[in-house]
Amino acid sequence: MEATHVTFQSDLPNSTGWRVPFPSCLHDVKQADDDLSLFWKLFSRREIDIDIHDLEYLCLRLGLLEPEKVTMRVLWVTRKRPHVDRCASAWLIRRFIDKNAEFRFISKEDPIPKNAIAFTLPKAEIKPVEGKTTTYDALVEKYHVQDPLALTVGRFVHDFEIDANEKANQVKFKETLGMCYVLKGLEKISKTDRETIEKAMIVLDSLYTSLKEGA
Repeated sequence: MEATHVTFQSDLPNSTGWRVPFPSCLHDVKQADDDLSLFWKLFSRREIDIDIHDLEYLCLRLGLLEPEKVTMRVLWVTRKRPHVDRCASAWLIRRFIDKNAEFRFISKEDPIPKNAIAFTLPKAEIKPVEGKTTTYDALVEKYHVQDPLALTVGRFVHDFEIDANEKANQVKFKETLGMCYVLKGLEKISKTDRETIEKAMIVLDSLYTSLKEGA
């Protein structure tokens, strides 16, 4: 099948799903990393011809495109045997960042597939900072997640993983242990990592609904 291409104007108005107006956002990001350098090169010309899926992938990765505007199916990769942070992160991705997300699970030593967005892997941009932030925290910041209840779920993850260092007697929120113990146990009752993630979706959707009803 022939690839779909679009011609893009660098003075694109802020009415088509972009998080920030062009071209002002480019000056803030053009030096950051290889992806952003590529992005800058593309838009340094007034018009470019690019495969629409390549463009969507690049802009989703950079957090510059509204998730609901994404039409392609992006591959997200993370470590095998997902526990609390990775289960919650997969839920956050599917519900608030990329509704069409597909997940693949690899070893720490495996190469990251081309055109995949990696998280919680040694070479991934999106990963926890020991003792400071979780992967969930990193996703919230990168993709500008603002849903109040999604942020509440993130506080529970942070409480368990960072503040309490997974010690039950040191958590601050009453919801933390219930949520995190359930997520931590899903791997033990699942045959595959994919099954673990799908069960985590149900658990966190249920928690989200309860939090919404109690708000």
